Amino acid sequence: MAKPDLAAGTATVSVRVWVRNTAASPRRQRLRLRIRRPGAWDPVGTAETAIDMQPGATTETTLSIALPPPAVAPWDFDHPNLYQSLVELLDLAGATDQHLTRFGIRSAEVRGARLLLNGEPVAFGGANRVADHPKLGSLETPELIDQDLSLMKTANMGLARILHYPCSPTLLDWADEHGFLIIAEPGNWGLIPQQLDSESIRANWKRQAREMIEQGWNHPSIIAWSTGNEYQSDTPAGVRWTRDMLAYIRTLDTSRLLTFVSLGGKVFSKVKPEENSFHYVDFLCANIYGNESLGKAMETLHYTWPAKPVLISEFGWREDTAQSEAWRARQFRDAMAILRRYPFVIGASVWSWNDYRSRHYGTNTDGYRHWGLVTPNREPRGSYFALRDEFSPAVLSSVAIDRHPEGLSASFAVRVALQGRADFPSRILRDHEIVVTLLRPDGAVRKQIRHSVPLLRPGDKLDLAIPVSPFDLSAVPRLKVELKQPTGYICVEKTIEVRDPVGAER
Repeated sequence: MAKPDLAAGTATVSVRVWVRNTAASPRRQRLRLRIRRPGAWDPVGTAETAIDMQPGATTETTLSIALPPPAVAPWDFDHPNLYQSLVELLDLAGATDQHLTRFGIRSAEVRGARLLLNGEPVAFGGANRVADHPKLGSLETPELIDQDLSLMKTANMGLARILHYPCSPTLLDWADEHGFLIIAEPGNWGLIPQQLDSESIRANWKRQAREMIEQGWNHPSIIAWSTGNEYQSDTPAGVRWTRDMLAYIRTLDTSRLLTFVSLGGKVFSKVKPEENSFHYVDFLCANIYGNESLGKAMETLHYTWPAKPVLISEFGWREDTAQSEAWRARQFRDAMAILRRYPFVIGASVWSWNDYRSRHYGTNTDGYRHWGLVTPNREPRGSYFALRDEFSPAVLSSVAIDRHPEGLSASFAVRVALQGRADFPSRILRDHEIVVTLLRPDGAVRKQIRHSVPLLRPGDKLDLAIPVSPFDLSAVPRLKVELKQPTGYICVEKTIEVRDPVGAER
């Protein structure tokens, strides 16, 4: 567990270690822990202890290291800083065994119906992804995961119950390295009361949950565990399942938030609050389809559980039943307009990222369910681009070319009006930059100008003047302005025409 002290800027890293003595006699050895940044040889902290092991027994111990402020680099969406934990088993001759793993230092908590990442409110768009590809099937290759999640990050997506079954280690590694928040979930889709009370199903689910949690507990990208998807959560059996499985997860990991995913109609259940599983989680996840019921659902949830933030864990429209892709994009924009009314919304995750093969009732005759923002071959549809704009945490209100303010050497400036979204999605933007690209008539890049952006809080407005020479402007018909994240992804962009040399938005 890596626990930051946000006020002091310090962190405590506690590492649980299990050592098995395979010898026929008792052994006494030393354990040494070293914490370092990936690629660095010098540790930022060390700890050591002696352990006594009986023959054939497994001994558990915990080593802790307090990191001072200079050694603490928190993990977040824009700064996915990672560390390595190296544990060595030592005897007089040196190391006899060792274990290396990665982790990140970050906090995730719920306070005042908001999700706080490292003490700061965040709210993200996202998408649910199905592990399916025309050529690969459900094989999760590094290339496919990089393609999918890079497209997601390009669309400003950052939080999702990305699969409603355990994620592959390759996917979790990518999320750790690039900054993506995940709610991880073992397989419980649509269980009915008889199944929820079944001792064999419960035992099997616990086994699967334990395997998932032990695989994932060092991944900073996982901020929450879920007890299932669309089960009958407002029945007595559903409440028993939620309470019991939440308690079981807490015996394994106390460092993460807990939730489950409800079928939309359960939002309007007539049972008492404590008779609905929503009552027992840290934040509410609901699958809501159709804008007609979206606003009412949000108000019902907040009225009943005012201290809990809400994540719309599924929403969307099928491409093959929509009037048109333009109509579908409008539905997404309308949904975002509804969600922006409610400050307790922490996320909205589209169903689904990609079209996928299925035998489910209502599947298209071609064998696919066409819910995707991208086709089976990962070609983005119009709704993808609409949501890229809607999910951006900042807006380029205007871009224009004007006379440069007096006192500066260049004659002209690219004026950029930038605003952080105050509603949804939103987060504090640090270490971003504006990139101005001057484009030749054939679209090739003639020159790029980079300009640092001051810290931008939700609701803040910035008016930036970026110097540019008349000579450079005279040779280009267009210029592009991009807001670039520290990870290299582009939040939002705008292209304007250059007119002798006065620009007008295009």
